[in-house]
Amino acid sequence: MKKPGINLWVLVTVGVLGLVTSSCFSISKETENGEEVEVSYDSESGENVDIEINTEDDGDMKINIDLKDPVKALEGLAEKLNGEGEEVEVINFRDLKEMLPNRVAGMKLDESSGETSGALGFKISTAKGEYEDGDKEMEVNIADVGSSPMVLMGMAAWSNVEFERDSDEGYERTTIIDGHKAYEKYDSNRENGQIALIINNRFLVSVEGRNISEKDLRSALKRVDLDELKELSEQ
Repeated sequence: MKKPGINLWVLVTVGVLGLVTSSCFSISKETENGEEVEVSYDSESGENVDIEINTEDDGDMKINIDLKDPVKALEGLAEKLNGEGEEVEVINFRDLKEMLPNRVAGMKLDESSGETSGALGFKISTAKGEYEDGDKEMEVNIADVGSSPMVLMGMAAWSNVEFERDSDEGYERTTIIDGHKAYEKYDSNRENGQIALIINNRFLVSVEGRNISEKDLRSALKRVDLDELKELSEQ
């Protein structure tokens, strides 16, 4: 049986979080290819249960959950989510900070920060750069989730959907930028906006701005070395 996709693992995690308060649980979802997936459990003892994952073409899969220790259960799910491949260690936040541009849209780097943290089997490194010039403000963020795409999906809910909305005030859409899945949002009345993109299901780069133009947003994104991040994700 193939490893369940990322959307399915979200269902499983939600199920585990609900285990501590219910004796039975069932949720279903239709995947992108129209396949019905069901995650369910039934427990009379309130201690150990088997979660059953039923799919149309991959067969069934069972995961045993210890309700006495839901945290450990989530850690086990994290291990399954990461797959059987080699675990990827996230880059230290200090190295990510070095990738922040010194200037964006004519503004100098005013302040930078970052951290590397982990919990429940997931690890993440983040770096943030802040830029200001009068009432113009921009923020550049780089995140490395290593081999934990579930964390990435939590940070970028748009990553598994496609949509486009336009109005007289602006737009919001998913798109492709330099071959990477991306998200764009801009309010022309307030001159506020955001651009974000995902590199090989590992790095999330985002640029947000206030009192800036669309051109400023795009030029700021170009200041981040996306090719270097792509190379790192392929190592």
